[in-house]
Amino acid sequence: MRRPYGTGRLDVWPAFTDFVTSLSLLLVLLLASAPWFLASEILAPPPSSEAVGADSGQGGTASPEVFNPASELQRRQDELSQVLPPGVQEQRKGQEQRIIFADQAGRGILFETERSDLKPEFRTRIRPLRKTLVGFLTQGYLERIEVEGHSDLVPFRGGTEDNWSLSARRAVSVARFLMVDPENRQGGTIPPWLVTAIGYGEYRPAGFSGMPSVRDQQRIPDGYGGSQYRYVVERSLSESARARNRRIELRLVYRWPAEDETRGAPP
Repeated sequence: MRRPYGTGRLDVWPAFTDFVTSLSLLLVLLLASAPWFLASEILAPPPSSEAVGADSGQGGTASPEVFNPASELQRRQDELSQVLPPGVQEQRKGQEQRIIFADQAGRGILFETERSDLKPEFRTRIRPLRKTLVGFLTQGYLERIEVEGHSDLVPFRGGTEDNWSLSARRAVSVARFLMVDPENRQGGTIPPWLVTAIGYGEYRPAGFSGMPSVRDQQRIPDGYGGSQYRYVVERSLSESARARNRRIELRLVYRWPAEDETRGAPP
């Protein structure tokens, strides 16, 4: 054992070395007894920007929602459905949306008998729909609009015309109103090259789609002094059925949504 003060002189070097040695041993003991998670926190990589953004309330920016064209298309169709009047039927198939305005038994709400002019009540019913279609075309959502006219099997007695030509003229009347509202010319217009008017007469009754079977193609007396196809007669046995056949159908064909169309759109 050293005796630093045995000579009677003050020698501080041995005391200093002992102090340094003791301090070094103390640091070694502290590091050896440190919790294991301290080292993991020191060595862990910094959090990525995605992780920071996912943690709400930490000042990060949330990751953008993945664009879904099907959901965007459904949103547009839902928006148009909200302006349809009560009782109007709607069908959807992919990029198409079909709107069906049918007549009512004992109460013509679309046209006068054997006339193609729109009744004021019918104009009122389709005016909100027209406004929405103008907005859709302005935004580039629609590719085209097809107006289909349908009639019952009651013979048309207006000269040399028949139900086929009458349904076509009614479809044209609806198409013209959709293009320009004569009572509100400031409400925008729809270009005529995007609108098609078609007349089907009584040959596509309500509830029928596709080609008639061999039996349905047989002609039977229709009760009005002539003959008709079997499927036309069987779907016109009651006044309510004939009223459903007197209808206007709008076939709307949408453009498939693109991601850049939603940028800057209102929420």
